[in-house]
Amino acid sequence: PKAQRARALAFRQRSKFGLGWQSAAAKFRLEPSGPEAYRQAFVAYHGPKSQRSYFERKWLSLRLSALKRGMVVDGSVTPAFLERITGGCCPVTLQPLSTAERSPSNPSVDRLVNEVTYRAGNICVLSRRANRAKGELRFEEVAELAQAGEPHAGMEPLEWMRLASLMYGAWSRAYRHEDPYLLPLA
Repeated sequence: PKAQRARALAFRQRSKFGLGWQSAAAKFRLEPSGPEAYRQAFVAYHGPKSQRSYFERKWLSLRLSALKRGMVVDGSVTPAFLERITGGCCPVTLQPLSTAERSPSNPSVDRLVNEVTYRAGNICVLSRRANRAKGELRFEEVAELAQAGEPHAGMEPLEWMRLASLMYGAWSRAYRHEDPYLLPLA
């Protein structure tokens, strides 16, 4: 057990260091709130810098966000996976997604159940506006907002209903509810 903990700690340190190098190589700006190993690697990197694809940059940002939360990004979540799950419009607002800088309709990766890590089945791509409205709300809170029938946080009741529907599958699986009709992310 002690040797396993030491190996796990060493792996996490290498992972933080590698992410720092990758972020510097992708021309990210240094994230001052990142872990020390990440910041040291970022500053130490002096290799070539290249422009990454939109989804590679989104994936690196997702990994940094997970690292800051003490979580991991599952190996099944790759830039190609993020591209595959990003539709042409937000499943909550039904507005077209846009990759224009700082737009409320930018694609934003969301953990449907905030207590669960970044893994396939628990993440989806929403507009930034929908993701900000959801924030840290749990499924039960989103379902209450949907049933209230009142606009809240810039979203209409129908949008809250769509979000609750989207969250239901991940919530049901995370808390092991037995639902024979469950269609995650349907």
